[in-house]
Amino acid sequence: NYNPSALALTKDGKLYSWGDNEYGQLGVGDYNNRLKPTKVDTSTILGKIVQIAKGNTHSLVLTGNGKVYSWGSNGSGELGLGNYIQYPYPKQVTIPNEEKIKQIGAGVDFSVALTENGGVYTWGNGKLKLEKLKFDKIGKIKKVLAVNNSSFILTEKGEVYASGSNYYGALGVGDNDDRTKFTKVDFGNKDIKI
Repeated sequence: NYNPSALALTKDGKLYSWGDNEYGQLGVGDYNNRLKPTKVDTSTILGKIVQIAKGNTHSLVLTGNGKVYSWGSNGSGELGLGNYIQYPYPKQVTIPNEEKIKQIGAGVDFSVALTENGGVYTWGNGKLKLEKLKFDKIGKIKKVLAVNNSSFILTEKGEVYASGSNYYGALGVGDNDDRTKFTKVDFGNKDIKI
């Protein structure tokens, strides 16, 4: 099910959304579609918004003080709020141990966050609790990316690892098999930027 909607952040920190709002993914406090950009009330968001992420029917923002807020569909726990209730307005995600987040990503029905210390949390896809992923021998993680039903991480060494749906070889690991654990993508010793 495709739900076309958009989220935009202006240079002066204002948040706008438009399109389909069946699940409250626009964050405007109701479930009415918007045909043009509508300002999102960010008064409950503490801090300046520095990044936005848009899933299929949910949205995330990250503030400069490392806090994450989410809204929209929550049928798979993708909002990270410990329940399956959808919200048409921003709600703060409680990060374990109050770790500060430096980057966020949103897939179809899951979310991912990179901590300032290089740790990775994921939630949704049927999981209510935020799960801190464990990586052996990968090194420090520099970036995370969520695309459709897949996740990617970039290490400080320039290596890319992929996990999730591998439909049509979307993970780039040389086959069509889905991955539940992160698998290295081979670029032939080339440095990668995401």
